[in-house]
Amino acid sequence: MLRKGTLYRLRVEGGAMRLFLHLIYEYRKGLRKLVLYTTRKSIEDPIRAKLVQHSIPHVIHDIGRGKVNVFFGDADCVEVVRMIGKHNVARYTDEEDFILGSMLGYDIVQQCRRYVKRRRRPNATEKHGPPRTAALT
Repeated sequence: MLRKGTLYRLRVEGGAMRLFLHLIYEYRKGLRKLVLYTTRKSIEDPIRAKLVQHSIPHVIHDIGRGKVNVFFGDADCVEVVRMIGKHNVARYTDEEDFILGSMLGYDIVQQCRRYVKRRRRPNATEKHGPPRTAALT
């Protein structure tokens, strides 16, 4: 007999796998060049197996609390994520955050607004120096 928690876990994990398979579909149809999927660590192995089965470049980062970030897509995009080398996207610099958002296909104007807002934070000057406000020439 299955325990109550087991049924819940199977339903949640089944839904997570369905969403993951849909993201693979979108990638293979060319709708996305890079995908970031945050999910439970408990389904990391089947996710990795499916990516290997389809020969899809990927990197999986353990982000703690039983979760993983799964990046997959174009080999060059995945390589950029590898080169950044940070497992937690919350620790990305403003520039890394901008690059990642752009590669994930987020609206470029919104990415620019996000970048400017992040750079204007009071503690942003500690990491990157003062923000430039002069027009580009």
